[in-house]
Amino acid sequence: MLRDSFEQFRTTDDFDLHKEIKIHYIGEVAQDAGGLMREWITELTTSLFSEYFGLFRQVKGLEDASYFPNSRAKVIHEFEYKEYFRFAG
Repeated sequence: MLRDSFEQFRTTDDFDLHKEIKIHYIGEVAQDAGGLMREWITELTTSLFSEYFGLFRQVKGLEDASYFPNSRAKVIHEFEYKEYFRFAG
């Protein structure tokens, strides 16, 4: 889901980002009354900020957590790390 979303936005003109975003899950027939958008954003942010993906590192505080760009993202995502940061931004 993360890769598909990244590829869709990567090929989208910046001007088009001001338009309404329509979410469609492949193989599912559903109308988006806000639930699909909410689910997509939740899954996308969970994936982007996961330790497994390696784009950000989590620093836990006493009551919360903060995320910082991972200095190893360049190694992990070699050619696309800057584009992933732009996508996440």
